Amino acid sequence: MSEFNKNIEELHESLLSSVMINSTESIAVSTLEGNGQYRLLYINNTNLSHINKLCKTNYAAKDLIGRLHEDLFLNVYGASQEELEEDNSKRRESIQKRERLYYEETFRMGNEVLYLESCVTPIFNDLGICTHTLWSARDITERKVVEEEKRILLNETLMLNEELKANEEELMQINRELVYQNEQLNQFSFIVSHNLRGPISTLLGIANIFESPENTVDFKGELVKHIQKATGHLDTIIKDLNTILSQTKEVDHTKTIVDIGTELSIVLDLYKPQMEKHKAVVEINFSDAPTVNAIKSFIHSIFSNLVSNSLKYKKINQPVIISLYSTVVDNYTVITHKDNGLGIDLKLYKDKIFGFYKRFHTHVEGKGIGLHLIKTQVEMMGGRVEVESKVNEGTTFTIFIKNL
Repeated sequence: MSEFNKNIEELHESLLSSVMINSTESIAVSTLEGNGQYRLLYINNTNLSHINKLCKTNYAAKDLIGRLHEDLFLNVYGASQEELEEDNSKRRESIQKRERLYYEETFRMGNEVLYLESCVTPIFNDLGICTHTLWSARDITERKVVEEEKRILLNETLMLNEELKANEEELMQINRELVYQNEQLNQFSFIVSHNLRGPISTLLGIANIFESPENTVDFKGELVKHIQKATGHLDTIIKDLNTILSQTKEVDHTKTIVDIGTELSIVLDLYKPQMEKHKAVVEINFSDAPTVNAIKSFIHSIFSNLVSNSLKYKKINQPVIISLYSTVVDNYTVITHKDNGLGIDLKLYKDKIFGFYKRFHTHVEGKGIGLHLIKTQVEMMGGRVEVESKVNEGTTFTIFIKNL
């Protein structure tokens, strides 16, 4: 019976040795010596293959077994003192916790890289003293390479998405500019076909009859007056067109951080006589957004046209009340201008309110280009204008200016 048990034990040992030697995992067994050092006791074929591949050597197991870890790490593996200490610390940790310790390791030698999923297992004797450590590791290099390729591919995809997003935004901006330019062309076409036709037709008609021999001196004097009136009207239209066209040159100016309170103060000083005449009260609160990234001359022009309109189109026998405040909404600085004036019937004029030469109150002098200028300048800065108004209750203009 004892002979049978002995044969079984020998078979177990033989099978165990065969499994360990031929395992696809790297395996090494070390003894723990009294001075806290580890000495290699066993190494399997896979572990030996990894060592020879990385170190460009041709060791046999007998060349390594029996050597201290310090000797192996520093003189065989070409590792650093820090790497040796890191390996020892993991073994000490597994012994202290009395459990397996799993971790990942990376070994590099020249162009060779080996990624391992490692495990240290402490082995204790009957007295509870750790006598050996079993180190095993599974090669995960292929998985790591795939993960790295996926990471690189993901980063490239994200970069491409960012480029596509930027290109999309650029195309949208180009489209907005084309739409704006088309609107401007339509406006100019309307001005040429309607506003310029009148004075030019007048001048052509006068020219046809001026040289008639039947014209008296007095009649020719009247014709000259008509010529002066028509040419004056024509000159005004051309100047107004030049004012609008000149705005496209301003857009090339670099945006700066503009203190909107300072610009408003300059405008209010310019209109001080009219404000005192109409007992105007101006309420200002720019504390939430005291500055804006914009073209300075545009901000000045916008405030000038808004204040001018509030003073022009006031209610009779009532003081002018203007309220201005600013805030930040999403990526926009928002400036709101509100007055208590005559207001505008938006049901009738909503689509025409920012048109060129569009006027909605004719009892005071005006050209009808102020609101068109405001819209043009705001859109050139990448913003938009919204309007709310009720007849005899006042008007609110909300100006959105993009921060970047």
